[in-house]
Amino acid sequence: MRISSCAKSNIMVIITAMTKIAVKIKDFSFKYPDATVALENINLDIAHKERVGIVGPNGAGKSTLLLAIGNFLKSQAPVEIDGMLSTKDNIKKIRQKLGVLFQNPNDQLFMPRLFDDVTFGPLNMGLSKEEVILRSKEALRSVGLLDKKDKQPHHLSAGEKRAAAIATVLAMKPEIITMDEPDSSLDPRSQNKLIELLNQMSQTLIIATCNVNFIARVCNKIVLMDSGKIIAIGNRKEILGNQELMNKHGLEVPAQLISDD
Repeated sequence: MRISSCAKSNIMVIITAMTKIAVKIKDFSFKYPDATVALENINLDIAHKERVGIVGPNGAGKSTLLLAIGNFLKSQAPVEIDGMLSTKDNIKKIRQKLGVLFQNPNDQLFMPRLFDDVTFGPLNMGLSKEEVILRSKEALRSVGLLDKKDKQPHHLSAGEKRAAAIATVLAMKPEIITMDEPDSSLDPRSQNKLIELLNQMSQTLIIATCNVNFIARVCNKIVLMDSGKIIAIGNRKEILGNQELMNKHGLEVPAQLISDD
């Protein structure tokens, strides 16, 4: 049975209406105090459950864009998280929706015991002791570190620290998680474990990295940035598989996409 163009159009309208937007950025620009333009006229919609990879060369603005999404930057064009504008009145609600994984896991592991780090967020949400313990154990179990809950974080390996930092975020049960270079400083084995973990997660994921081979194994939607601007948005094959586009912006086509061909 063939579907008419009119019917197809109506179907697309219905699908669009049903798609709930997790992050909406419209005409967002940001300058650093020295007048350096970090982001220029950023427009981006990210739907719930999408896995979005933000790629680009060093200095492209990837980390700054994550800061904008995390509501750490001030702009005349506020970011919208799950339908809420990033205003002072909404920040607390937004913080419950949005989890942030920093580039350096040590920024999120500062307590004398791993379990204390994981419980820190839920405790500050005002949850009961029972709920905090339940969430924290569940988060550590999901990243494979429950048996190391009593360890000092600085005794963990680089891969374990990264997984532990993710657990601190998961314990707060956010619907949206941003990650800045989560693959940095990881050996191939630890990267593979991280990829397996990310591919099991159900949250909306927004990951910034220079490592296109890593992102090709995790994300389906790709945002290519350069010089503070969004250059292109599309699916993994459209963006990462476009050799001319990638080379123009200092990147290479991921080995996985080449082997798939």
